[in-house]
Amino acid sequence: MTGQSLAPAELLQRRFALVTALSELNARTHKLVQELSAIDLDLLRIELEIRREPADVKLVQELQEVEQRAAALRASRSDCDDETAAVEAEMDEIDLLLAESRGGVS
Repeated sequence: MTGQSLAPAELLQRRFALVTALSELNARTHKLVQELSAIDLDLLRIELEIRREPADVKLVQELQEVEQRAAALRASRSDCDDETAAVEAEMDEIDLLLAESRGGVS
């Protein structure tokens, strides 16, 4: 980011936009965590059923499908974590530029 050329008011405006983005990312992360928790319970249930009926092809197929959904959700969670880290890094940069504009940091 080339925030050094931005006025403090523009930096604040950008920071407010980043706070909004961070809030949205946190909400998305929370939703993904909830979905993953539900899928983990499904996985446990299916695994227990397979132990009782190991020859049930439907259960094995359901397990594979749920494992694929879980992998996709974990990938989404990882992507969301990466986006969150990027937004937080940009906020840190803006905070530093704001402090410099007030003469607080050199």
